[in-house]
Amino acid sequence: MAFAGPLGCDEGVIRGRTPGPSSAHCWCTTQVSFFWLKRVRDLTPAVTQLLGVRSVWCDTKTEQNSQKFVLWAGYLLEKK
Repeated sequence: MAFAGPLGCDEGVIRGRTPGPSSAHCWCTTQVSFFWLKRVRDLTPAVTQLLGVRSVWCDTKTEQNSQKFVLWAGYLLEKK
């Protein structure tokens, strides 16, 4: 049987049958995000001092940006 086009379905039916994130999952995700933000705050003074600059800026709007900063800072401090 060939696919004839988009399937019609009621969004409410799909929402009711697919499991959403549990509160434990949401809590864990939040804690991981807070971990990365804390690491950025902890490492910023050390990187600033190492580079000999007045400040270092990190865009922490996303968790991925925070992770990249932490990895970069760790690399710099390890090579010190």
